[in-house]
Amino acid sequence: GSRPGSTLRAIYKSGDVLWLCSEEGVYAVLNNVAVLLNSNNGLSDNFTYCLAFTKHKILAGTDKGVNIIREDNNTVHVKSIIADQLSGLPDNIVRVIKADRKENSFWVGTEQGGIVKMLINGKDQVLIYKSEPWNWGQVNDILPLSDKTAWIATDDGYLLKVILKNDSLLVAEHYRPCRSIKKILLDRTGNIWCASGQGLTMVTVEYAANIKLGAPYGLDKLTAMLCDNNNTLWFAENDDLYSLSLKDSTAVPKLIFTAPTAITTLFADTGYGVWAGTFGNGLYFLNGNKVLHIANVDGPDGSNILDVAEVQGHLWIASLNGVAETKFTNHEGGELELIKHHNKQGGLGSDYIYQLYPDCKGRLWMATDGGGVCMYDGNYHKWDSTDGINSKVVYTVTEDVSGNIWAGTLEKGLFCFDGKKWKNIKRQNGLQDINISSVATNATGQVLIVNQKGVDEWCPHSSQFRHFNRRMYTDIDSMSKVLNCYAKDISGNVYIPFEDGFIIFKNQERVYDIKPNIRITGISTFLNPVLLSDHNFDYDENNIRIAFDGINYANPESLHYRYLLRGYSDTWIYTDDESVTFPKLPAGKYEFHVQASLNNIFHNASEATYSFVIATPVWRQRWFVVLAIFICLLAGYGILKLRDRRLRAVADLQKEKHIFEYEHLKSQVNPHFLFNSLNTLANLIEDDPASAANYTTQLSDLYRHMIANKDKDLISLSEEIAILSNYMYIQQSRFGDALRLELNITNELLENKMIVPLALQIVAENAIKHNIVSASLPLTIHIAANNEEIVIRNILQPKISKEKSAGLGLLNISKRYMLLTKKEVTYGIYNNEFIVKLPLL
Repeated sequence: GSRPGSTLRAIYKSGDVLWLCSEEGVYAVLNNVAVLLNSNNGLSDNFTYCLAFTKHKILAGTDKGVNIIREDNNTVHVKSIIADQLSGLPDNIVRVIKADRKENSFWVGTEQGGIVKMLINGKDQVLIYKSEPWNWGQVNDILPLSDKTAWIATDDGYLLKVILKNDSLLVAEHYRPCRSIKKILLDRTGNIWCASGQGLTMVTVEYAANIKLGAPYGLDKLTAMLCDNNNTLWFAENDDLYSLSLKDSTAVPKLIFTAPTAITTLFADTGYGVWAGTFGNGLYFLNGNKVLHIANVDGPDGSNILDVAEVQGHLWIASLNGVAETKFTNHEGGELELIKHHNKQGGLGSDYIYQLYPDCKGRLWMATDGGGVCMYDGNYHKWDSTDGINSKVVYTVTEDVSGNIWAGTLEKGLFCFDGKKWKNIKRQNGLQDINISSVATNATGQVLIVNQKGVDEWCPHSSQFRHFNRRMYTDIDSMSKVLNCYAKDISGNVYIPFEDGFIIFKNQERVYDIKPNIRITGISTFLNPVLLSDHNFDYDENNIRIAFDGINYANPESLHYRYLLRGYSDTWIYTDDESVTFPKLPAGKYEFHVQASLNNIFHNASEATYSFVIATPVWRQRWFVVLAIFICLLAGYGILKLRDRRLRAVADLQKEKHIFEYEHLKSQVNPHFLFNSLNTLANLIEDDPASAANYTTQLSDLYRHMIANKDKDLISLSEEIAILSNYMYIQQSRFGDALRLELNITNELLENKMIVPLALQIVAENAIKHNIVSASLPLTIHIAANNEEIVIRNILQPKISKEKSAGLGLLNISKRYMLLTKKEVTYGIYNNEFIVKLPLL
């Protein structure tokens, strides 16, 4: 085969074939063998920039037009399309070709002639649509959205949207970073990523753009806005009313009318007339060049108008005194006749109506102050907490394309009504703020929620919120505090005011999924990394750490995670960490599941999984267990036979040994105590005869108890405490306040629990013997008990010159317990304390 000898312009993969575009032609590589297709095979030019693939054809962009390559019966057929009047191709240098979703439909980008749409039938007949003139520079990349729309990146730094409409390509500028855009990519959330020599830029123009305005526009002055049936945007700056044509991108706001007082609401009726409600001066009707002041309709003249709506030919006017239902007597003149006055007394729920909203079924929904949500269909319908809505102050209400009703409230968040129950949506569901000023829906199902922290866009496909705020949408500085201040054009795009103009929340041609992606990034056992392709581990590789990472293109906030390990637990564990460790997993099969979400709800969340097996150790495998049982039975049989021969002799010897050993252990009381006691007594007789008498009594009681209990295996805990008290009195007579005893034992334990005689006295003696006892460093012995054991502890303060000791004290106690119970005596040093634990029997 051949080998490329020039610069490769592009690399593609189609099936098992690797395609290379070069200055020598097109190389097809299969099984490491390259075949060259060039002018010798019919290509119009060898300098090839790009390829595009369909099921039966390959299109190659060259320095001399487009080549249609088709294989038939192992024969390659090439048809060239070059720039001439007959073909319609505007430029021979074809830089980019992209196939869209429709078979044999291509977008073609050229160096100087711009963009064309090319349709090719089965006989390679070509139909070309082009845009003229082209003023945006060389086409570097194309991002098809459908067979009729595509995004274009140019070398002059333009991001353009091209729409095929009525056999013509319409081009609209959307973004220009003033540097060449080399490549563009659309992620799953709808963001367009533009790659240039200065890095990556994320652009939101696919789902959100803006109209920037200068003076007289000012967000702090904006009081109302509207888009009429002619796609003219109206907005009020206090008492001034302006219009702005959305059909002309160069249009500027035009002052139409100045009201005597502030304009509070704007409405366009089906007759294309615009109604302006004012605060304190009633209602005005604008029809063409006429501005009429409407009076004598249930007193709107001089009244405060809050909202206006039209339902089945009737005009409804909300004020501070309820709602006036009227009908037109002269539409062109804006003359109205009162039909009915709706108020709280008549069943409305409140006289203060923030918004009137007609739904697709001809029903009128009303957001009220004090009455919550009220719906009128000839009868009044109201809801309360038993229906799922617990707010009496509702600022805004709207309907989405599925017929769900959405209501924004004061400090209660967002409510959604599916026709049966209201569902409350709060911060934990992803809302930035629970005080909502406006709720609006576009034509493709997205719900826009406006609050002072930004705008939340509910995406029904993902059941998540996309946030627009200072971090995510950099043009946002602040939002309007005016209730229900938004507009919707005739296509359903929603316009929301911000500091520099209006944000356009577009209808979305594609279904975008804003849920974050989740992937498992690493596996390790005992901190040793392993390959993600490894799924089998030995029994001693059972400390498993799994690392994961969520990828979030929609919001700047940190993600929430939850995971479970099937085979270990079926409970989801919620975390904000990006790894989890499972220590000491038993042998078995496991399946790890992890999900990522923008909130803590995890509805339909993205999920990643990893399955693995911990091997069963040899000694737990079936063959080993069977073998071990056989060996044990065989050994047991031999032991029983030996035991039968030795049982009688061993039993007699063992009995005598136990009796001897136990009596010997009980007699091992430290004799040094007697010498110290007599020495202390001698000193007291000389210095304090009265104390000496008391001391003699305590010493006598101690030895009386010792003699009385010498033949007992166990004594009550109360008796042992009495012996300890006699002993500690004698020792405290020697050491004074340098020796202390703290007891924490209940009366119930003292009376009901048993202990080996002299055990506490020996432990206390051991503590005094091995630790410094002085006025500057007193020794405190702590004794506490529970139902199972008694615990003796003291802080270690070892003597510099240690006393000689045979080490029999604690060993003596341990052996005495061993002869009486299986419960163990434990002792040792823990956290600079010497602790002894004696079982209570």
